[in-house]
Amino acid sequence: SSSRLPGKVLLPFPQLPIIHFLANRFKENNIHFIVATSNTEFDIPLVNYLKNNNIPYVCGSLQNLYQRYCSISNLNSYEYFARITADNPLTAIELLKPSFEIASAKHLNFLQIEGLPIGMGFEIYKSSCFLESSYLYNTDYSQEHINDPFIRGAIRDSATLTLAGLCNTNFCKSLTIDTIEQYIHVSQYFAEFGNSIQSFLENLFNRKVIDMLTLDSLPKKYH
Repeated sequence: SSSRLPGKVLLPFPQLPIIHFLANRFKENNIHFIVATSNTEFDIPLVNYLKNNNIPYVCGSLQNLYQRYCSISNLNSYEYFARITADNPLTAIELLKPSFEIASAKHLNFLQIEGLPIGMGFEIYKSSCFLESSYLYNTDYSQEHINDPFIRGAIRDSATLTLAGLCNTNFCKSLTIDTIEQYIHVSQYFAEFGNSIQSFLENLFNRKVIDMLTLDSLPKKYH
């Protein structure tokens, strides 16, 4: 239902729809992937595609993203989950596992990754804390922006990892897709690396990705 680029998650990137491209990247990294979409008529084409391609999904309120996440029946069987948005096909999924390990080792309720090009970062939530915090999602804003209680400090033990110093400073600053112009730009930019995630990441970090994140990289102070 995007007003600027309707149906963008079904646009090809580079050959498969963006949502399928993301699903495959999660599969390659052995991380469970589920799409939390809406139950409106706008998302019927998406739901049909997910169903036909055996990609797990749930449907819920268009405005209440918190409710959509809570409708995932086995969410509490995972210690942590990561939130990414489907208009960011180049999200740094390869950093998820070490980020999960950091969050677990430090007993964090929330961890956000910053300092990457726009469209590559993500957020990690402790499932039990998230599900038990429904009383904090009592406004339209918080229901749509599920990181709100964590960002404003209503929930303790939250942290931010900034990776700016590890990125190639000449790299593209924005890789998110909200408009047709951005879609063309990101598609062409990815093609410069042969549509290869490995080549893309090696040029971004100039080192092995998994070696970047350690417990020592966590900020000394966090709320």
